[in-house]
Order: sequence, then C-alpha cells, then structure tokens
Amino acid sequence: MLFAIYTIAKPNSESVIERLHAEHRAYHAPKLKDTYFAGPLYAEDGKTRIGGLSVVEFSDQEEAERFHLNQPYCRAGIIDVVRVHPFKPLVEHGKMLADYHRDHAVTT
Repeated sequence: MLFAIYTIAKPNSESVIERLHAEHRAYHAPKLKDTYFAGPLYAEDGKTRIGGLSVVEFSDQEEAERFHLNQPYCRAGIIDVVRVHPFKPLVEHGKMLADYHRDHAVTT
C-alpha cells in the first residue's frame, strides 16, 4: 500500500538538514524501488528546505511510521510536524487512474 509522508522541520534547521543530507539519501536508497515520488519542501524563498513529501509503498501503517521515525532527520530531532497517511493516486501525468466516485461512494 502507498503511504504519503509529509514532514515540516523545526525553524532554523537548514544547517542540520544540509549536514545530514547524504545520510538521509543513503537511508532512503534501499526503498527507491518502492518510492512513487519524493522530494523536499521549500520556504517561500524557493531555496530554504523546510521539510519533505514522499509517497512510498509499505506493507502497513506501522512499517511506514517506523521507517520514517528511523530516518536521520527524525533521529536528529529536527522534525516538527509528521503526517503519515495511506495514499491512493487518482491522477498521474494528467491521466485519471481510478473512478473516484465509484471507489469512494458515500452512502447515507
């Protein structure tokens, strides 16, 4: 199952992010084949990294959370906001992947 992982770092964490960047990439390398997409989030200046967003396949919520909590930025204590949620892509590169109304019918 795919999981979306959204993180925001504590203010003024850019130097720690920079210092741990190579370790962070190495930690994620074994999961690249299971990664739908991933990348940093930036401040309004478009240069300062403030967090990240990724969609990665895991067997369950517990595995997704455990993987994230063991990554270098979390271990360094600089992550302020973490959200891990199951994710189902609906659109990819302008193409509808699923019938949203059929897959998410609301009954009253």
